[in-house]
Amino acid sequence: MRSRQLVLQSAIWIPFFVTTALWVWAKSERPAEPLTAISQILSLWVMTSFSLVMLIAARSRAVEKIYGGLDKSYALHGLLAKGAWGLMLLHPLLLIPSRAAEGIPWFSLLLPAGPWPEGFELARLMGVLAYYLFIALVLLTLWRKVDYQHWLLSHKLMGPAFAFATAHTFMAASDVRAFEPLRTWMVVVCGVGILAWLYKSLLYPYLAKHYLYRVQTLVEKGGGVWELNLKPTGARMNYEPGEFAFISVRGNPAVPAEPHPFSISSSSHQHGLRFSFRTVGDYTRKLPQVKEGDEVVVYGPYG
Repeated sequence: MRSRQLVLQSAIWIPFFVTTALWVWAKSERPAEPLTAISQILSLWVMTSFSLVMLIAARSRAVEKIYGGLDKSYALHGLLAKGAWGLMLLHPLLLIPSRAAEGIPWFSLLLPAGPWPEGFELARLMGVLAYYLFIALVLLTLWRKVDYQHWLLSHKLMGPAFAFATAHTFMAASDVRAFEPLRTWMVVVCGVGILAWLYKSLLYPYLAKHYLYRVQTLVEKGGGVWELNLKPTGARMNYEPGEFAFISVRGNPAVPAEPHPFSISSSSHQHGLRFSFRTVGDYTRKLPQVKEGDEVVVYGPYG
């Protein structure tokens, strides 16, 4: 147990330690005003955090094991995302004093083009697009009244926002562009985040381990509780008690095909697979519309 906790803690802190150490090395050669320096390291922590967020969201079995299971990974995913969002809000604000000393209006930092002679800068445009897109997406994610499909769309759009932020990181006149060791490390950090997003958005349905089942029965137990029983059409999924899986109903227009997580309630010795659920959300209210014989793709197990 202790060794697993050490692995978990190391997997969280080592990326931030390397980012910070390389930035300190860069600052030893390129000093900056205190607030500007703080703004720079915050931006690097933001990129490191969002890269880990993308990596965890990819639902990789290897990553899941590193972070102690998908449930713990998703809890960490939420903490990292909220922390990165808060640091991102501070990044341009800490640059205001140095820009004010140059006679540059404070609000120009939040505009895609400045009012001074330099005018348009592609690096600033990328940063501003990422800034506002991240703010909008995180607010949408935190809004409790948003339905699941819009919540899911907000997560899918995190990839383009991260891509804009990556472009800003490498195009802006900063330590990343000027200091080779830091630039190489950030290529790795940002590359991992972008590749994880591409895998989750485009390749997950094809490359993730999955099994084909069909709906056998759907039983209403009362009080909004249902039992969905599936039978395998080929190899069955092996799982342990307490694990869960993502299911995707195919060919039924009444039920979205996007995979959703459900706890497995059947015994691991049973040939079939049973999921028990309560109709409390948009998707679970639609799931009882499945028909006997509907094809269900099961991804997992996780947990």
